[in-house]
Amino acid sequence: MNKRREDVAWAAGLFEGEGYVGLCSNRRQGRLALASTDLDVLRPFCTFVGFGSIGEPQRVQDHKRIWYWRQSGFENVQ
Repeated sequence: MNKRREDVAWAAGLFEGEGYVGLCSNRRQGRLALASTDLDVLRPFCTFVGFGSIGEPQRVQDHKRIWYWRQSGFENVQ
């Protein structure tokens, strides 16, 4: 898939600002995650990168819903 520079820059900037690279709780698998209170931001990100999934929203103290895009597993995260 041929991706435009502007789209790559948008996705990279979003992940750099809001994303997470780390380990799952079992410490044996890598994890990528991106959190947002705006599902309309996560959907195009997920479509653009072509992997990962968006889970059910969670609520936090201020009662906003937060959605998470996640991808885990050694091979998948590479």
